[in-house]
Amino acid sequence: ASVVINWEDAPEKLVSANVALGDFDSGFWQRYKIVEQGGMKIGITAVLGKKELAGLKNASDFTLMDPAAALEQVLPALKKAKCDQLVLLAHAEPAEAKELARRFPEFNWITTAHGADEPPSEPAKIEGTKGMLIEVGHKGMYVVAIGLYKNGKPAFRYQRVPLDHRFADAAEIHAMHVELQEQLQQIVEQAG
Repeated sequence: ASVVINWEDAPEKLVSANVALGDFDSGFWQRYKIVEQGGMKIGITAVLGKKELAGLKNASDFTLMDPAAALEQVLPALKKAKCDQLVLLAHAEPAEAKELARRFPEFNWITTAHGADEPPSEPAKIEGTKGMLIEVGHKGMYVVAIGLYKNGKPAFRYQRVPLDHRFADAAEIHAMHVELQEQLQQIVEQAG
């Protein structure tokens, strides 16, 4: 909560259908976002899975909602916007992400934060839906890039990119790591 409150330009930068700081009208969160690019409208929303919700500690500053109930509230607005593609970012186990995809078959792309250590070489079709499951792997070692093409052949291009020596470390991320290590050291010293 303190990070969001003190984050410069924080209002409406974060997207979550089922988690909000304060309440869903606080201005810190958007329940969905529509991105217009390349002549396409892409509707995006995100949910925190049931297991992840249950594991939250000190969540009293947040409003939490069941992922499916939240999607029932958000999906009508995404449909009304007549998006070309709908994306669900699910910080959930693959089984729950697939279950949400089957319950809400309007989503074209469903990502899961869990699953394979390394992203598969191709997206997986979710049986009973038009949706494709994207597993992003663990520890931020890969980026999965998807190119969408309106009326194109192919309709999309999928690529997993390892974040290796070809990419320089970001100074901002390094500074965050240093700050985190200092905070952890202080906690250990105080507990010690």
